[in-house]
Amino acid sequence: MYWRKNCVSSKQALLWFETYRIAIECIEITKITHNELVKLLLLTDGGFDDILKNRRTMKGRTKATIKTLDAMSFEEAIDYLVDHVEILQTPIIVDKNQLFAGFNGSEIRQFIPSINRKLDMRRNND
Repeated sequence: MYWRKNCVSSKQALLWFETYRIAIECIEITKITHNELVKLLLLTDGGFDDILKNRRTMKGRTKATIKTLDAMSFEEAIDYLVDHVEILQTPIIVDKNQLFAGFNGSEIRQFIPSINRKLDMRRNND
């Protein structure tokens, strides 16, 4: 999980993983590399939009930064993001086959192993 120290969503995700006793590796978003960003993007459906902060809720400088990103080639954009991680949404949760950016209590359940999801659903239905 790529996270930001002062991010409420990152803290919620960490707590969620602790609650479900799922071991994760936490990497500060400021330490993300060019190759890691490329690997993340391979897991997205919407490309950059899936890992960037929401354009509709952005203000001023951040919004202008993302417009700058739109005019760049793929490689330029990756390099730019490595240097401007403040426009990446956090947390970015990833495993071998899936990626989820942000925190949503119901959607994050995809990271619970399937056998545990079935047990959890039974407990909730009893």
